[in-house]
Amino acid sequence: MKRAALPLFAFALLLAARSAAAIEFSGSVTASSFAIDEEGDFPDALPRFGGSVEVAEQIGEVARASIQFSRDPGMGNLLGARISWNTAFISVSAGPSLGVLNRGEGSRTANLFQPGIGLGFTVTAPGILVAVADTDFSIPVGGSESGQVHLQRGKVEVGFYVPHILCRAGISQRRATTPDDGLTITRSVTDYGLYTEAFKKGSPFRIGLNFIYRVTDYEVSPDAGTDRSIGSLVVGGNVTFAPKADVTVFIGGNSSIYSFSLSGPDDGLDRFFFDATVGVKLVLRAPGA
Repeated sequence: MKRAALPLFAFALLLAARSAAAIEFSGSVTASSFAIDEEGDFPDALPRFGGSVEVAEQIGEVARASIQFSRDPGMGNLLGARISWNTAFISVSAGPSLGVLNRGEGSRTANLFQPGIGLGFTVTAPGILVAVADTDFSIPVGGSESGQVHLQRGKVEVGFYVPHILCRAGISQRRATTPDDGLTITRSVTDYGLYTEAFKKGSPFRIGLNFIYRVTDYEVSPDAGTDRSIGSLVVGGNVTFAPKADVTVFIGGNSSIYSFSLSGPDDGLDRFFFDATVGVKLVLRAPGA
């Protein structure tokens, strides 16, 4: 476990020690009533909250380094670092991805770190096509796994450009697996989505519209008596405002217009399902940069 944390620590020291021409800081806060807990329940009243913080720096012409901490409202905490290598057409990234202070159902002690790996690549034909595949996944450690939380997230997207609009189709999934006294509890949220973003040269605004089919699953293996699967038809959107090159503000959200059970009768769907995010990105430049 200690060996898994050393690369992240060395990476942070390297990033902090360099004399940077510009560093990007971004942060966001998220609220969600889609977040399902380890007992298979959705929030009763208030939504569950999460968010993210990221620090990134461009290294020369082709490399970029970043460190991000994120808390998913339903799954848990993740700390990751990436080095990406970028060309005009291809970007490849890799780095450590650590679950941080996550605690399984029935466990009194949170795990400090759950080691893992993050990998991704992007293929771009500028102004024509973009394809993205990205994942973070945990690596099981030796010994008893009871109470540990194994986080996994990933996405695959393909997009194309039409005048002033980027259209994307993709699948994304967030997943948490917890071994518990011979049982395995798995929670996942899978989105099958169509996403559009309208923009205009010279305008500080970008406006997006989302159409999503979302499947929220709760599974207990080998005891399937409490399994729960919910399908939701979701619409949403986002607005990005960049009044200047160094400041970007964004707000977005999604809401279910119809939710239904995929696993038999379910009387817990008469509620308002939504998620919402607000955030900001700042670019801090060294004097004279």
